[in-house]
Amino acid sequence: MSARARYMARVSADADRLIAGLPLEGSELSTLHARIGRLNRDCGCGAGGGAMLSSAVVAVAYFALSGDVDAGSLALGAGAIFVASLVGKALGLTVASVRLGLLRRSLVHRLNRELQSTHVHVY
Repeated sequence: MSARARYMARVSADADRLIAGLPLEGSELSTLHARIGRLNRDCGCGAGGGAMLSSAVVAVAYFALSGDVDAGSLALGAGAIFVASLVGKALGLTVASVRLGLLRRSLVHRLNRELQSTHVHVY
């Protein structure tokens, strides 16, 4: 198991435990569980595909406008598209990890507020 997979599993489990401590209605509870699951399963393919598509459009536009189409420039264009895909995928994975961490953090704050509002000080 990769370090990212361990991190995502740990943060997802923490978020699930936090949700269990909150008084939530059915729809909000199912929405939060679905959001955690979606972020945990996010593989970055959407961002990688978007980066690949946009870089391919730029490459085609470059070749169409410049007229510089030879084996070397085609190889360079293909390499740029490949690198853009990898960068997009890595960025997608990072964004999903950060968003899951931020969701966990917001649940911690929400649970702390809930605990403070139900606590009664007796003097």
